Amino acid sequence: MTAIPIALTFDNNYAPQAGVFIQSLIDTKRPETKYIIHAFGDGVEAYERRQLFEVAEKGSGISFYYHAIDVRRYADSVDKDRHMTASTFFRLHLASILPQYNKCLYLDVDMICCEDLSELFATDMNGFVFAAAPEINHMLGIVRGGWQRSYYIDQHGWPEEKFLNYRQAGVLVLNLEMIRKHGFEKRFEEASAKKYKLMDQDIINISVPSEQIRRLHMRWNFVSSYGRVMNARDRFNEDFLSEYIEAYENPAIIHWAGSAKPWNSVERGHALHDRFWSVALKTPWYTKLMLQCAMKVAATEIGAR
Repeated sequence: MTAIPIALTFDNNYAPQAGVFIQSLIDTKRPETKYIIHAFGDGVEAYERRQLFEVAEKGSGISFYYHAIDVRRYADSVDKDRHMTASTFFRLHLASILPQYNKCLYLDVDMICCEDLSELFATDMNGFVFAAAPEINHMLGIVRGGWQRSYYIDQHGWPEEKFLNYRQAGVLVLNLEMIRKHGFEKRFEEASAKKYKLMDQDIINISVPSEQIRRLHMRWNFVSSYGRVMNARDRFNEDFLSEYIEAYENPAIIHWAGSAKPWNSVERGHALHDRFWSVALKTPWYTKLMLQCAMKVAATEIGAR
């Protein structure tokens, strides 16, 4: 079977989450599946890198390569008050960084895999630049009258169809061959001149024509906003809501996009947090993440007094 190249980007703060994600890949891969993981790290300490290699080496059929990256060129594009990092901008350049591949998966590290990724990688990309699932938080903003319409349409002049077909870029099937052939990296670079609120996710959405974006089922990128979606369920069409519920009940990948993440809250039984901790428990970072979580919760409680 052809090995599946997977690209990850993260900084030192997210090295533990990257390790948990790699552990989830090991836990869920079929014996015949082979993964080639290319980890692009921004300032990841030597100790964390050694642990990442050690975790990856425990999984049969997994090759792990670490690449140090310099994100200073994107420093001004990052909103320091948000939960995102500049390292994710490197997903815009994977076609040139990984010239040996015509296709790859890009995956954020604030997620866990719940099943083998062979089916995802087998997505037919003929005529498509990338494949991605709908962005549920964007859709929530639309149905609840949030900032999205005024920001994307009024402020930035996005077409209505582009606005309504916005995709979540945490899970991408990338047609690297097509990106190279049609010069999409140049388009990404030109769009990078604007300081978009959601950074490179906005850039990849606006730079690629909608007809060249393949839609993935939301189970391939289930974003844990279940409570908010259910509170607004009457505002979604029936097919969209049914797909989201199906993804919740049988996720292939669980993604903690946004600020509500398991390592920021000790609440159990909420938004599938327990599934994250069950994987984290198998890694060297479990205690560190739990302590980090406890400190953040304590700081929040003290600040609320």
